[in-house]
Amino acid sequence: MRKRIFSLILAITLSCMYMAYPLKAVAKAKQSQQKTVLEALKIDPVKYHDWLLNHDGTTKNDTKKMPEGTTGYYLGTPYIGYDHREPNGDTKHAYGELDRKGVAAMNCNGFVWHVMYKASGLDWKTAKKRIPRVLYSEWNKMCRDNKVISYKYKGKDAIKKALKGGHLTKGDIIEIHSSYDNHVGFFWDNKPDEDKFWHSLGVNKITNIYEKGVIYSVTVYKTYSFGSKPGKEDNNEEIYYEEQLICDSRYINRPNEIISEDT
Repeated sequence: MRKRIFSLILAITLSCMYMAYPLKAVAKAKQSQQKTVLEALKIDPVKYHDWLLNHDGTTKNDTKKMPEGTTGYYLGTPYIGYDHREPNGDTKHAYGELDRKGVAAMNCNGFVWHVMYKASGLDWKTAKKRIPRVLYSEWNKMCRDNKVISYKYKGKDAIKKALKGGHLTKGDIIEIHSSYDNHVGFFWDNKPDEDKFWHSLGVNKITNIYEKGVIYSVTVYKTYSFGSKPGKEDNNEEIYYEEQLICDSRYINRPNEIISEDT
């Protein structure tokens, strides 16, 4: 009788072990199908990271050959609503539908688009066709089609939740929905809980994360994978996947899955 019980327990244990392995493999395969924004748009993360770092007002590259009276390539560019994509440092093409050559003007979308355009290495006419603007249906379609990794936080304290979530990496795209308007920019700090936002509102600037009105939700679009650093190969594949799987079970089984108010 004891042998039978022991054999039964052993059989159940072995069955569970064999079942757990394929489940983990399936989870890993599912996660591998998800993409970051840069992967979806085929933008080199090193070029993206370097472009941002070289134009945030902390290097000589950002201010050399700038028009007189301007702060930097992006910083200080006047904000004008609707489709404006012309920073101080690049006013020669009239990228936006309402832009004029030689006139610096950007809205929040135009700023994010221009950064991705410059990092892509594409000519600007091709970039206009291939790189969608955030907050528009083309962006949402791109995220759905590519299963872009994103986190959505709801409620008036959504910004605090995003900062406490531990998912932010320097260069990630933050989208804010409020009673006043929708807004977008880049998370711009080395620590995921630091409140720093590079965006165009009034002028292009680096401030805390905010938008006018009552906050409804905040969405974080990942530009880098967890555990990876721009410019360096990720050698901790198992750790990377374990982190992703833990997050997957709660947050990102589907793109744009909402993190509830009590998270």
